[in-house]
Amino acid sequence: LWYHNGTLLDPIVHKYNSKLVLAQLQMNQAGEYYCQASNEAGIIKSKAARLTVIASGRASCNPKPESHQIRLPQDCFQNATNSFYYDVGKCPGRTCAGKPEKALKCKDTVAYCCGVSKTKVKEISCSGYTLPIKVATECGCQKCSEPKSIVRGKAIAADNGEPMRFG
Repeated sequence: LWYHNGTLLDPIVHKYNSKLVLAQLQMNQAGEYYCQASNEAGIIKSKAARLTVIASGRASCNPKPESHQIRLPQDCFQNATNSFYYDVGKCPGRTCAGKPEKALKCKDTVAYCCGVSKTKVKEISCSGYTLPIKVATECGCQKCSEPKSIVRGKAIAADNGEPMRFG
């Protein structure tokens, strides 16, 4: 027997025996699904599966980046914001719906995540130089990638110990 949000789905109405197939999904079909099996030994309930239905033409990722402040170098104080920080934006790394396919399937063969799909370069005025910074302007659903490591610190020249600006 199959259940949707705790309510038994009628096997005759939903045309299922042991396998439940959902086609031409509607928004009201979103929620938790689980099945219950029984025999002479007892009854067992499966782990619930969550189904999210996304309206046709609607993005599965919020296209607007979230705020993400980075610390600028000591000589890049921004008078306009009265700060050493600059908002470069970021996209949440949540999983999202991949590319639609014709065949019935339970999940994408490749994992998809929300990530940066568009950036623009901003020129930050510092003391005696301009610092180019990439800013996230749009998020989108794309193949997941392994996170990159960010290393922070100071780089200095080996010969004279002078700090390097772009490390």
